[in-house]
Amino acid sequence: MLTPSDTSTLSHEEKDALLQEKDALLEHKDALIGQLVVRVQELVTRIQEFVTQVQEALPVAQAQVQERRQVFDIPVPRHEVTEYRTLSLVCQCGKLHESRFPEKVTEHVQYGPNIRAVAVHLIQGQLLPYARTSELMADLYQLDISPGTLHGWTHEADALLSPSVQAIAQQVSQSPVVHVDESGLRVQAKLQWLHTSVTPTHTWYGVHPKRGIEAVNAFGVLKDYADVLVHDCWAPYWLIQCVHALCNAHLLRELTFLAQSSGQAWPQRMMDMLLAAHRGCERARTQGESQRCRHAKCCVG
Repeated sequence: MLTPSDTSTLSHEEKDALLQEKDALLEHKDALIGQLVVRVQELVTRIQEFVTQVQEALPVAQAQVQERRQVFDIPVPRHEVTEYRTLSLVCQCGKLHESRFPEKVTEHVQYGPNIRAVAVHLIQGQLLPYARTSELMADLYQLDISPGTLHGWTHEADALLSPSVQAIAQQVSQSPVVHVDESGLRVQAKLQWLHTSVTPTHTWYGVHPKRGIEAVNAFGVLKDYADVLVHDCWAPYWLIQCVHALCNAHLLRELTFLAQSSGQAWPQRMMDMLLAAHRGCERARTQGESQRCRHAKCCVG
């Protein structure tokens, strides 16, 4: 907060300049609060540069940074409205020339791509229901978007992403090792199953009412798969004609239960062996990566 003493040694011209800047700040009070705070802080700093405790000018050019403090924050959410206008003009020959709207501006009033993207992310990425997403958009951005509109945007995103989903499925089906799993979830209050097929670079998702081989066949991602399939020993996976490997994370979970419930020593020895094998694989991968890097540097050199 400024006090009269802060400006007591300023000239009339300097005071007028500061008052004008203050008025300018007030005229732009609808700007983002973060920007406003920065400008006000700059104004306070500029005023304090003129005076010291003994009312003498400070040698600002000789100042050194004594300490730094940073505050990370986000701007206050708000929406923006962009208006597009077409122009018409008649040339000397009498021909009418008219400009056109951008290709994706098709309605008199419409929502832009950023709003749509945020809404679809909240629904599909953060798993918010349509009604709660509608409430959140109103609270954060003051936009009254109905659940029905959000549902339509989700279907539009589904169509746009279809080629990408197909490409992911193709990459997964051609991978030498694929990890698969399934988890229950509710869709319209009914039990459904979220199936996943994962490689080091791609993850494919699919929702189906069934958990077993019927869903696997319906998706078609693993229809003709013949390489290594890593799973949790769920019986339907064994019906796929491929090389099978059991997930060590699931094995460790089962062995931990046996070690705690049976009191026998062999489950712990089995866990130690699996963990040692895992560490050995990690070392081999690290060494292999280092050798590839050294080879690449030699080739470049």
